[in-house]
Amino acid sequence: MTGSTSMTDRLYARDFDEFKLHVGACIDVYGENAFFDALIEEDTITEFYAQNRNKECLYLLAALDYFCRVRQRAKVIKYADFRRMRLKQTHWPENLRLLNATLKNGNLMQKIKSNAVPEFLKYNIVEGDILNVG
Repeated sequence: MTGSTSMTDRLYARDFDEFKLHVGACIDVYGENAFFDALIEEDTITEFYAQNRNKECLYLLAALDYFCRVRQRAKVIKYADFRRMRLKQTHWPENLRLLNATLKNGNLMQKIKSNAVPEFLKYNIVEGDILNVG
């Protein structure tokens, strides 16, 4: 990536759902390879952890592991300790939380969760495909 703005600054957001939008926008703008290479090079995952932003840390780690699996790359070893972590409560995207509050359909939510990307579910985050979106 070009420019002097750090990855952490590019991903800054007021809340987690906005953060996820920023991740998607960065992947779209810079491309998958450049985004994930910068994420590793700048050690953004560790930086978010050091700031006590565990949800963001685990989201980026899940995204990185998903990218590595889909693109047949080796997992990044330096994040092995983070892979033992997990959010205490399942995080659902805002639109799904609103849908559930409206419909109160547990079967629909369970179906959505069963179709979520496994790398995200490992950390208790419900998320769909973040690559090739758009």
